[in-house]
Amino acid sequence: MLAYQFEAIIENGTIRVPDEYLSLVSPKVKVLLLPDSTRTVDKARFFPDLKLHTQGIGFDREDANGR
Repeated sequence: MLAYQFEAIIENGTIRVPDEYLSLVSPKVKVLLLPDSTRTVDKARFFPDLKLHTQGIGFDREDANGR
């Protein structure tokens, strides 16, 4: 399967395919959306353990090695 890459702006739910690719693809295609990386991601949504409060927890290397 061949893949073609281009940047587009979604307008009214539509992604316009550049004319140079229209003759290369069939009317039915698979779409993979990769949002612009300038948007921030809520990591806590994907990794709920990040919400743990670890303030005040200490680490003692000797205690850890003794286990």
